[in-house]
Amino acid sequence: MLIGQTAWDVTRFADRVKSSVLPDSGIVSDADARLNVYFEQATFGDITEPAAIIDEHGRVMVWQLPGVLHPMRLVSMLYNMVSAM
Repeated sequence: MLIGQTAWDVTRFADRVKSSVLPDSGIVSDADARLNVYFEQATFGDITEPAAIIDEHGRVMVWQLPGVLHPMRLVSMLYNMVSAM
């Protein structure tokens, strides 16, 4: 399994993100631009095998498990989520 690691703390990142306001226009907000000052963009490239992304303390932020769910199940799950909105 591949492990990618960020140079920042996910808890501090989450605190900053939840206090920012996103514009309806879809344009990058000033809040998003300020995040880049404190939290360097991590670049891992294309991940095509099982992997985990962790923060500087080893806390798992996301798992990548390709092929675990059948594509039809994914479409069904996404459709149900969107129709519930």
